[in-house]
Parts: sequence; structure tokens; C-alpha cells
Amino acid sequence: MAFNTNVFINCPFDNDYYPLLKPLLFTVIFCELKPFLSETKDGDDIRIK
Repeated sequence: MAFNTNVFINCPFDNDYYPLLKPLLFTVIFCELKPFLSETKDGDDIRIK
């Protein structure tokens, strides 16, 4: 796996952004890149204390 083809997509998982996520993923895959999304289910999680 080549790291130079990885793309991390940092986006909110809400209904307002969802229509933009699908074309964004399509574009990344069409460009032969590998998309990664956050695996956090709750955006209110405290990541750094």
C-alpha cells in the first residue's frame, strides 16, 4: 500500500454534508486514490484531554 495515494477526508457526518460526501468520494476514487474516513461515530467525543 502506497501512502502517497491515501486521502483522509475529514468531514462531519450530518445530513447537511451527506449530499457532498458521495461526489467527493467518487472523485477521489476516480482519481485512483484511496479515501479514508474517520471511524468516530460521535463528533462530540473528546479526543485530547
